Amino acid sequence: MNRTQIHIPAVDLGTAGHLPYAVQTAEPTRTRAEQPATDGAREHTEPENTVPNRDTFIAALPGAVDEAMQKAIPHLYTPELATQIAKNMATELSNPQPTEPSHYPWCEPGACTSHRYEDGEVTTEHLGAKLVMPVPDGLDCYNNELLYAQLGYDENFVQSVPTASINSGGNGTLLDDDSLDKVIGDLTQFTDGLRAMRQQMTNAAGTNAEEPVTAAQRGQDWMNKWGCTPWCVAAHDQTGGLECHASAPNETQLRAADLDCTGYSENGRTLPWLSAQVIVCNEKPQAYGRETRVWMSYGVHVAEISPAQAREALDQMRAFTAQLAAVVDMADRVAADDFPGDPEVARLDKEATDRRIKAVGARA
Repeated sequence: MNRTQIHIPAVDLGTAGHLPYAVQTAEPTRTRAEQPATDGAREHTEPENTVPNRDTFIAALPGAVDEAMQKAIPHLYTPELATQIAKNMATELSNPQPTEPSHYPWCEPGACTSHRYEDGEVTTEHLGAKLVMPVPDGLDCYNNELLYAQLGYDENFVQSVPTASINSGGNGTLLDDDSLDKVIGDLTQFTDGLRAMRQQMTNAAGTNAEEPVTAAQRGQDWMNKWGCTPWCVAAHDQTGGLECHASAPNETQLRAADLDCTGYSENGRTLPWLSAQVIVCNEKPQAYGRETRVWMSYGVHVAEISPAQAREALDQMRAFTAQLAAVVDMADRVAADDFPGDPEVARLDKEATDRRIKAVGARA
């Protein structure tokens, strides 16, 4: 079967109902009724004359129903009943009820476009919510969208899975799951670089007094004495100091005690919710070697893992953030129906509960 290459020029991304396709190679499943076919009729893939048309089928109904009733339910058969059943079936076939299109859970309400054919079949172009990164002040970009993405699926084309439409001020492109994974990875690296850049901007004016002093800042004599890496912030000269080398911890501003109801000791209440830092153990390296580890902390809980395990944890956290965002969005919608209780009703309910408890205790 020949594949048809369809070129769809760039469209206004603000127009609902059309994916911003650039060039898509696909096989249309059928020709829409509003588009004239080259031979004046709709194209069918099945061989001709193998399926009777609707009029032929309706014409054969009276005899078929009459014969079927006599064989299957002879005790109920009458010519009049068979005629009436055939007439009802013919009416249903002559006036088919339109079917409503089904949608995916991710479809954006009102964004999908349905196309109905002469025989009542419906195909739908499904569209998800738009993800738009606006342009920063002072930057000009098409439609004021630095980056645009939208999930879509057009039932009129042969597609096994939905695809993501990506656009950045020009002709868009469609990405399958593997291609989208690569874009996500590239964007993640870019975002991580921006975060590092932002931290460098914060520290540009000088060393923050609250930040730990690195071995490089302490000087070469310190590094030689303790075998430190330049970024090590461990105070090796203090009693109880780390014997390994540690980078400055990266912490969340949110404290673990703010999210944990189990109760922290007084010493643990100031611990961050999440924290991570690099650790290097190189004491007597000729005998025991050198090993790099990552400390990942959640409140008072600390996991010492390899860089490969940390990378796996990072990938899982990145994936989870999208899932968490969906949960938070749903919670916001659900919370719109929340309301406070009536304190007086609550008081009466508590008193009634207390009375029931006392009554049960008195009978015991």
